[in-house]
Formats: sequence, C-alpha cells, structure tokens
Amino acid sequence: MMYAFGCVRAFVEADAEIHDEGEHTQNAVLLANRDGTWSVFDNADTFLKFAASHKADPGHEHPLARWTLPEAMSEISRMPSSSSTGGCDVVQPHMFCFDGMTLHRSIAGFLGLPLVGSEGSTMALTTHKWQTRAIVES
Repeated sequence: MMYAFGCVRAFVEADAEIHDEGEHTQNAVLLANRDGTWSVFDNADTFLKFAASHKADPGHEHPLARWTLPEAMSEISRMPSSSSTGGCDVVQPHMFCFDGMTLHRSIAGFLGLPLVGSEGSTMALTTHKWQTRAIVES
C-alpha cells in the first residue's frame, strides 16, 4: 500500500504540473484486496484518502464494492477514455509480488490493454534466477 500511495500521489502531482487548471488526467486505481476480490477507485483522490486512512489504521476497510476480477474489468471498461474503444488507455502495474509481476500483467495483455513495462511471461523469467541464466546462456 505504501508504494502505491507514493506512486499515485506522484501521478496527481505530475498531472497538476502538466495540465491547466480544470484539466485533469483520469487516474483510476485497481486495488487487489487480500481476500482475492478487487476494488476500483475511479479517481486518484479517492484512493489517496483511503490510503492515508489505512496508514493511520491498517485495519481500516474501504467502503467500495469488492468484485471478482471480471466484474472489476467490466467496471473499468465503462470509464471514460481517450481511446475509441473506451476503458483505460494504459495500465501501469505496481504489484511486485509474483502474481503482480506475472498473472496481473498477463491479464492486461489478454484484455488488450496497453501495458507499461514487460509482459507477464517475460517477468516470470526474471523472477527465477536459474531460468534467467539458462535463457541468457542459450
């Protein structure tokens, strides 16, 4: 949560520097809950308020709905976008556990969402030192 908080705050600060007053970039946050469900914060400010309260009280639960991954993806697809297909314009992953580096990146690719960084299959190789060495040696 700490890393995501800093990253989203940086997005908001950069957005304020880049755009004129009244113009803003839509930064949604897809939060993976510990129980396997997902929540969608439709703007960065809502997420930052939750994250700040969570730092003060780690047991604090957010009031947002908890969805299965397909339900969360459906919610994201209804968000405004600058692309003709709707949904999100780009995915910037910030989960550095094995699933975040592999499975969740692969889901973005499967859904056809542009991803910043490497695909899940590439990241899977980098998480196992012996596999990485074998690839480099071949």
